[in-house]
Order: sequence, then C-alpha cells, then structure tokens
Amino acid sequence: MAGPFAFRSAARSHNVSVVYGVDGGIIKGMGSLLDIGHLLVHARQKRGMSQRELGEAVGVKQQQVARWETSAYRTASLERVSRVAEVLDVGPVRKRRQQEGQAATADQSPAAHAPSSTPVTAARSGPVSDLDEIAARVREHGPVLAERYRVVSIDVFGAFARGEQSDTSFVGLIVELEEPTLPVMIDSEVYLQEVLGRRVQAGPLTSISEGIRTEVESERVRVWPI
Repeated sequence: MAGPFAFRSAARSHNVSVVYGVDGGIIKGMGSLLDIGHLLVHARQKRGMSQRELGEAVGVKQQQVARWETSAYRTASLERVSRVAEVLDVGPVRKRRQQEGQAATADQSPAAHAPSSTPVTAARSGPVSDLDEIAARVREHGPVLAERYRVVSIDVFGAFARGEQSDTSFVGLIVELEEPTLPVMIDSEVYLQEVLGRRVQAGPLTSISEGIRTEVESERVRVWPI
C-alpha cells in the first residue's frame, strides 16, 4: 500500500520507510529516487573515478556498479546508496564525517568514554500505544535527535494524531532536518523506529503527496520541540 509520502523507498532490512525530501542537502530540486541515481552517476564521472574504483571502495565488483548505474540505483539498497554517496562525498557527507572524527578525539576525559545515548526505551516498554507516549519518548531522545541527526522539529500525523490508532498502525511523522542527506535520513529513521517500537513513515512536509498535504497539515501535532 502506498504511503502518504510522494518520494520514498522501503529499507526492507530495517522495516522502515525512508523519505527523500526535496528541500535541501544533496537532493534539493529532485523529484524522485531516479534523480538521486543520476546524481550519483554524475558525481562519479565528475571525480574521474571508474566503476571499478567505486566498486572497490564500496566492496562490490565493477559489474555490480554497472548494474546499479544502468538502473539509476533503483536496484540498490538504501544502505548501498548511502555508502556510494559517502564515498563520492555527495552533499555535506564529508563535513559530517570530519565533525564525527573531531568529536571522537576532542575530549579524552572519563566522561567522553561513557556509554552513548541509545534508543533503549522501546526495548524496555514495548511499542508506543498513543500520542502521549510518542511525545514522551521523542522528547526523551530530543537532545540526541538534535545533536546526532540535526533534527529541527517533529510532528505526528495520521491515526495516532487523530486518536484512531490500532495495533497495526504506523506512526506518521513530519521530520524536518537541518541537513537532509541520505545517511542522516536513513539513520534518523532507524533511530526513531527503535525509540517508538513501531513502523514509522517520516519525512519533511514538502514530501507529503499534494493530494493529502492539506489534511495532514490540519491534523499535525507538534511533539518536539515544545
């Protein structure tokens, strides 16, 4: 069944829905996953990198890269697409990697070696059952979402916003990111699903199908920040 978002592809290995927004980062101005594939092909060619060299960097054979490019990466998993984007330094991926490396070496105090914040809420309490529980868990992990993924805001829409959820309902989230790159969107989706313990469909408001965008806007409920 098609979801509310105009441009998304299922990351089956994580059972989440990753949304390709159209307002920023490496995908500004794009209209579909096909455009992302063409961007990656163009980036490889511009860097003067052969398919064989890209394959070696990603961990696949040249023939696999050729198949991906022939299909504009529609046959590649989101994890592979993310890895290719990282190797090709598409968008602000290099900046993010440099920041992570600096953060890892900047502080050598005992506090720096404390366990990082992880989404353990769902494992402890099970799947969320209502809007209040969604809000509580998202707010609990708000600092991590802001620092690690540069999340600007999160709204709930759909069944949970209307109080009509069932055991099989997904959690609809409007997630606005400061830098909506492929790696950040994938990672934040996985994190939010683990936090909430339910299937999540998420993305920026601009990626909502125009036919239902007005309805979504009318029922959206801000859960973070407050």
